[in-house]
Amino acid sequence: MRIADAGMLKEVNLDDMVEIIALMHNHVKVGCSPVIQDDDDESSDSVHAIMLSAEACLVILHLMTGDELAMEIFNEDAIEKILEFVSHHLKYNIYVFYDIIQRQKFRPNTCTDTDEQRAAKRAKLGKKRAGMVVSNAAKAVTTRVEAILGVLHHLFSRVTIQSSQLNTLINSVLQALTIEGIELLQLHA
Repeated sequence: MRIADAGMLKEVNLDDMVEIIALMHNHVKVGCSPVIQDDDDESSDSVHAIMLSAEACLVILHLMTGDELAMEIFNEDAIEKILEFVSHHLKYNIYVFYDIIQRQKFRPNTCTDTDEQRAAKRAKLGKKRAGMVVSNAAKAVTTRVEAILGVLHHLFSRVTIQSSQLNTLINSVLQALTIEGIELLQLHA
């Protein structure tokens, strides 16, 4: 059950919700660009920034999707930043750890000869992952992005999002359908 649907926000002043969304929007901005390195773990600065921003995304989405909430709390800039956050992390911090082809596409400077050999083997054998090792940091970010996607559908059922805002997200999410190892993300796609 979501916070907003449980009636927990009935006592919260509308102006306070608008202020919370604005504050969380600033936190989302911080997490829209970090990239997880191969040797990062869950305690690294970049992963920490991403996780805090992901939580800020979830707070915004929960506030904006409650059944009893007024339209005044919708913040297009915050929605756009959440869509940017999800698209960025799908491309640069999730797919690159699950699929060598995506790694070559979005992080070509991190591919080694071994990675390139695995990509050739994958193409030859038709295998999806060819020995990719997914770090715990990437798994943690994947879990948070899956949670955001799970709440985004509530937002899309309440408001009309401009197609220009959705195109990048749709393209990013649809790539999940071709990658093995991220089944839950595929369900949200």
